[in-house]
Amino acid sequence: INVLSEKGIANTSLNDIVRESGVSKGGLYHHFANKDEVLIGVIDFFYQQYVGDLQPSIDRDVSAHQQLKCFLMGLEDLIKEMGEHFTLFTDFFTQATHNKVLQDRFKLQYSEFQLQLSQLVQLGINQKEFKKHLEPKRVASGLIAVFDGVGCAFMIVPEHVDYPKDALYNAHLLL
Repeated sequence: INVLSEKGIANTSLNDIVRESGVSKGGLYHHFANKDEVLIGVIDFFYQQYVGDLQPSIDRDVSAHQQLKCFLMGLEDLIKEMGEHFTLFTDFFTQATHNKVLQDRFKLQYSEFQLQLSQLVQLGINQKEFKKHLEPKRVASGLIAVFDGVGCAFMIVPEHVDYPKDALYNAHLLL
C-alpha cells in the first residue's frame, strides 16, 4: 500500500512491491500470480478495513432520513480515517477504466453499496419522508457520485476543495 500510494498504481512494479514488503519474489508469487491479483488484494483490504463497516444496516423502525444522515457522517469519518490512502483508492478507480479485473471487482462492491443505499431511500419513500416519484437507485448513485466527484476535484485542486466537508454538504442538499 505504501509503495502504491507513493508511486501510483501504473508506476509500481512487482519488484517495487517486493522491495517495499521485504518478502522474496517467490514469496510474493506464492500468494499472487501477478500484479492484478496484488491490486485485488489491496482493494479487498480497503473494502474490509474501511468500507465494509460503513455499509448501513436498515432499521425499518428508524427514520430513513436519519439513517442516511448517519451514513453520510460515517462516510466523512471514513475518508478522514483513510487519510493519505484516499488518493490511492481514487487511483484504483482511474485504473479500473483500463483494467477489466479491477473494474469487475469495483462493479461488485459498487453494486452492493448502491443496493443498500437504494433500500434506505425506498424505506424513506415508504415512510413518506421522501417524495414517492424518486427512483431509489438513481438517488443512491447520486449520493455516491457526490463523494467520488468532490474527491477527484480535491486530488486535482485541493486548495479549492474542503474534502470531505464539501461532499457532505452537497450530499445533504440532495437529501
